Amino acid sequence: MNKRKHMDIRRLIISLPAIMALWGGLASCDKMIYDNYDDCPRGVYVNFYSQTECAENPSYPAEVARLNVYAFDKDGILRSANVFEDVQLSAAKEWLIPLEKDGLYTIFAWGNIDDHYNIGEIKIGETTKQQVLMRLKQDGKWATNIDGTTLWYATSPVVELKNMEDGADQYIHTRANLREYTNRVTVSVDSLPHPENYEIKLASSNGSYRFDGTVAKADSTYYPGETKVVGDSTCRAFFTTLKLESGHENTLSVTHKPTGREIFRTDLVGAILSSQYAQNINLRCINDFDIRLVAHHCNCPDDTYVVVQIWINGWLIHSYEIEL
Repeated sequence: MNKRKHMDIRRLIISLPAIMALWGGLASCDKMIYDNYDDCPRGVYVNFYSQTECAENPSYPAEVARLNVYAFDKDGILRSANVFEDVQLSAAKEWLIPLEKDGLYTIFAWGNIDDHYNIGEIKIGETTKQQVLMRLKQDGKWATNIDGTTLWYATSPVVELKNMEDGADQYIHTRANLREYTNRVTVSVDSLPHPENYEIKLASSNGSYRFDGTVAKADSTYYPGETKVVGDSTCRAFFTTLKLESGHENTLSVTHKPTGREIFRTDLVGAILSSQYAQNINLRCINDFDIRLVAHHCNCPDDTYVVVQIWINGWLIHSYEIEL
């Protein structure tokens, strides 16, 4: 009896290396197990980080909690679509994007797409990277309120899955830089005798995005932002917007409510870029804008006020001469 037990244990010990070798072969697509590599699972591991041109080191934003990740081939056709929940970015963490075939791929990723957005139809093997991925929800001309949320976008360098028959790796690794696609904009108007009579608005045609992070053509949409009186001669409004960039009608306006007359209207991004101090306000590095407009009484037909100075993040970017 004991002799048989010893024999069974010995057989088990002898067979363990064989079992481990078999498991390792299955896990790594060993040629000893597979006749070829056609059924071998493959893919790209992606590490996500965030770093602007102005930052010395990468960061790993804690507010990124969800990732929608897409892989497109060299022809711009979608080959893999994945959603990862409860994300926690770190230098060591990677996410696997499964792929079936050898070839060149680019990874596009969006962080924090939620129920504020409508997602377009997605079909593996048909959808192109130039198609619209999502649209910010809106009611008429007003966008849904995205205060307290952030949106992020990343793209990887082109990566290549090579033929494993030639000794290539089963999986490859890359990184993708998440850039924030939301802005927080505080606008104050000073030197108004009756600040309760004025309304601040901010609109942009940036509510739709393609898979590749570019803005799709859309009508201008107003972002919610209540104008409040914050002093004897000051009113203020706060807005959370999607990415403000040149060419998309980023219109900031101030209206005198009793008459309906606009006392100020400008393309916000255009005003920044046309300023001699534009180099101090790098739109690639800044997501928070503190805008101060200084008003002055003018010799106008309706005896009202106009804006004579524009300050952004402490910089006087424009001043205007008026007839007093």
